[in-house]
Formats: sequence, C-alpha cells, structure tokens
Amino acid sequence: MHHIQDNAGLSVRNLLKDVSQRFAGQELSAIDYMDDGSPIQLNISIDGDKGEAIFDFEGTGPEVYGIATSMHRRLVTYSAIIYCLRCLISADIPLNQGCLKPIHVRIPPGSLLSPSESAAVSQRVTDVILRCFQACAASQGDTNNLTFGFGGNMPGETEMKGVGYYETVFERRYPVILQEFSLRPNSGGNGQHRGGDGVVRDIEFRIPVQVSILSERRVYHPYGLEGGEDAQCGQNIWVRRVKKQDGSWETRYINLGAKNSVQMQAGERIIIRTPGGGWGQIGDQSQLIQEKDHRRAWRGGSIANNTATQEASM
Repeated sequence: MHHIQDNAGLSVRNLLKDVSQRFAGQELSAIDYMDDGSPIQLNISIDGDKGEAIFDFEGTGPEVYGIATSMHRRLVTYSAIIYCLRCLISADIPLNQGCLKPIHVRIPPGSLLSPSESAAVSQRVTDVILRCFQACAASQGDTNNLTFGFGGNMPGETEMKGVGYYETVFERRYPVILQEFSLRPNSGGNGQHRGGDGVVRDIEFRIPVQVSILSERRVYHPYGLEGGEDAQCGQNIWVRRVKKQDGSWETRYINLGAKNSVQMQAGERIIIRTPGGGWGQIGDQSQLIQEKDHRRAWRGGSIANNTATQEASM
C-alpha cells in the first residue's frame, strides 16, 4: 500500500514540476462566484524543484446562511483537490491518499469551505481548481437537485425507505407527468471545441406537492477557456395556474431562482433548464472534424474503448 501511495505522490510531483515549467514558475490563481455572490478564490504556489504546491483559499467568502456551504466542511475541498489532480495526471495510477502528499492546503476558518459546526452545506471547488490549471471550462459547479413529496411512508407499507426509480418508471411510480425531457439547443458555449448543451426537463404534478430546487449557475454563466464563449445560465420556472375572479384559469411563469421551495397544486409544472463553456477561439470546426482519427472508435473494440475512457477518470 505504501508503494502505491508513493507512486501516486511521485506522479503528482512530476505533474507539478511540468505545470511550473509550463507557466514559467508563476503563481496560479482563479476565482468563481456562487449564485448568491459568494466568492471561492484559490491561489496555487508551486515549488518547481521539489514538485510541491500550496493550495491557498484565502479570499473565499464567509459561510452562508443557507444550503451552499461545503458539505462535511474541509473534506469536500480535499476530495475536489485529489479528484482534479488525478484528472490532470496522464499516468495510469489508482486514486489514493498519496496524491495529496506533495500538497499543502490552507483554508480560512469560518469560510464557505470551512464553516462552523452549525452551518448548512454544497460546493463549487472543482471548477475553481481546474480553472487555476487552465485545464477545463466550467462544468463541475452546476447543481440541479430537485425534490418533491407529499408525506412520509404510504399507508400499509413497511419497507418503503428512500427507494429510487429509473426514468422509465418515473410516471408510473410518482404522481407526475414528464411533459418534456430534451436537449436545450445552443445552451453550450461556442468555441473551437463547443461546450455540451444542457437539457430541458418539464414535470407536471398530478397532486398537490411541496417542491424544492437546489441549483447553481442560474446567475453566473459557466465560463469558457482560451477564448471560448460562456454557456447559457440555467433556469427554474414554476408554471403556476391561478384562478381569476370570473372563474377562468390564468397561466403564469415564475422564475424560482437558484434555490427555492414552493407548494404546487395539481396541474402545475416546474421547468428546469440546465446550463450548458466552450474552449478555444471560434474557428473552422469542419477542420477539426477532418483532423479526427475516425479509427479511434473501433480500434481495440468499442467495449475496450469505453472501458479505457472510464478508467482514465478513476
């Protein structure tokens, strides 16, 4: 086990030495903002000779009154760091504690990333770390957590505890109608490598329910890199039915913002539009298509290729 961790630590040291050389020994820095305006700031100082780095989150905003503080306090920050380092290493190494041996982390106490015992909790750290290394456009900081309910266990049931279902039985198991589940056209940022589009999910409720949405990237756009354009922001829309004085019904579209909880009546809907950043100056994308190695899809077989892709992210 020690040899595995030592090998992981060596791989990270080699990565940091390479990054230090690529950026001419400069300090790396990045800042991103939660939808409530809270900043997450990171400065990375790299010792190119030793292959060590200091991840300093000084400048990060204070803990917030709500559900946006980092879960399990400092642990999520360490998890984000080790995840990003593993993504940046091209060598085939297992994910383990050794990746953090050359890393020294400084997190201001009482901040968004190290709240007090009673503070509530979520995260945006991964985007900030990858932005420091100029490695990836915004993709990890988006959250689209929807919950709804109308009570506890069903009458006469004894074993229904937190059961989850596949999309194919969504309407059968829950009092909902999935009106739409589709790609959100042109929501990804334009660039030499276009960002992926988000999705549209339109859910109608057949009975009165309490609906809560916890999401991000509804105010600040997912950013692009190297000249790539930003992606569109996400949206959470409450399609509300209001009875008028003459007895007719009026449909109103209400923006719920990033985080909210409302009581919805039967026939009302929530429309969730997730955000799609691009990479690189906008150019001739047809040239990129011509440069692609079309043999890559079948070289070694599709299963082997899919397995290699999955293992690369572990």
